[in-house]
Amino acid sequence: MMGKIKKLNDDIKRKPTPQKTLTKKVQKVHPKKGTIKASKFDEAKRLKYLGFIAEGQGKIQAAKDVGVNIKTVDRHMASNPGFKTDVSLAETEVNQKVENALYKAATSGNTTAMQVWLYNRYPERWTDKRNINLAGPDGGPIEVDIGIKELSDEELIGIIRRGRSRRAAEKKSSSK
Repeated sequence: MMGKIKKLNDDIKRKPTPQKTLTKKVQKVHPKKGTIKASKFDEAKRLKYLGFIAEGQGKIQAAKDVGVNIKTVDRHMASNPGFKTDVSLAETEVNQKVENALYKAATSGNTTAMQVWLYNRYPERWTDKRNINLAGPDGGPIEVDIGIKELSDEELIGIIRRGRSRRAAEKKSSSK
């Protein structure tokens, strides 16, 4: 199947696929109604979809680019295990290309690539440990003393009123 995808990709790069080929509908008999229904996701669109996946495009965008809804693709994958396997192989192929490029970057001295490689290959030994503990003693709350415990109720009410007055004045001056 991957050979078909490569051939399709090569054909797409050389010349655009004629619209007639892409809009050709395959006739199917609806299982419940017994009527003939045209398939939106014919062989040409399936191959083009696989080509987009093999180039690294996401499933949703690839479906849009061939003119079908992702739900149509999902239904086709559910009813056609061979197609589901082909999609998985196309995704694996593009992931291996990225993995190989990452490996080359890591072995050429790119420290970020080295970290990514090790984090993903050996997560039990290589992790980015940046744990910041924002808890107080014994995991309890952090106590902050800003000196208001000593103030009387009247003093606290006065501070609140002055704050409200200041905020109202700022709001009034900013609306002018």
